[in-house]
Amino acid sequence: MRKLGIVGVSLALALVTASTAMAQGRTLGARVGASVATLDVDAADVLGEENRTGLVAGVFYNRSMGLLGYQLEVLYAQRGTDFEGGGSLDLTYLQIPALLRVNLPLGILQPGVFGGVAVALKLDCEVDDSEACDDIEGVDVNDVDFNAVVGADLRYGLVGFGIWLDGRYYVGLSDIGEFEDVVGDVKNRSWEFSVGLGIPLP
Repeated sequence: MRKLGIVGVSLALALVTASTAMAQGRTLGARVGASVATLDVDAADVLGEENRTGLVAGVFYNRSMGLLGYQLEVLYAQRGTDFEGGGSLDLTYLQIPALLRVNLPLGILQPGVFGGVAVALKLDCEVDDSEACDDIEGVDVNDVDFNAVVGADLRYGLVGFGIWLDGRYYVGLSDIGEFEDVVGDVKNRSWEFSVGLGIPLP
């Protein structure tokens, strides 16, 4: 019975040590999840937009200093929209968010909130999952897109690694491009939900 007690105390100390390391150190990790995207269109004659679900996946580096910290990421992210009358605009980006964080180190469970900006580099653009945007007259999609980001996550610290649950919202700060017969702004909007695995660095 005494041995079981010693094992239990040792395990608890290991968990606290791991969570403390994540709360006050550096973490390298990867995450994968879903993007629920659409376009914010200020247009005179345009089909109604519907949400388009895609993939988001990539790596992140987190630096925590108690209550405050920052996080840098490199992500593959699918954006775009489906249209009510049929058809779609499919956008794929290499997305690089830079985030400032407020952490609440509560032991094994560590909630946090964050906000920042993201630069998105266009990797691909297709209409109706088949035709390249560059081949369509009147469609000119920018190579770079800028977004604001806000979100929250929850880290569950285990021995040697942590599990991250993440939810965030992207708001386009710039037009994604120019489209014939469309008047006004066309900006990205997206929700992202993901799960990640983080490993504390020495």
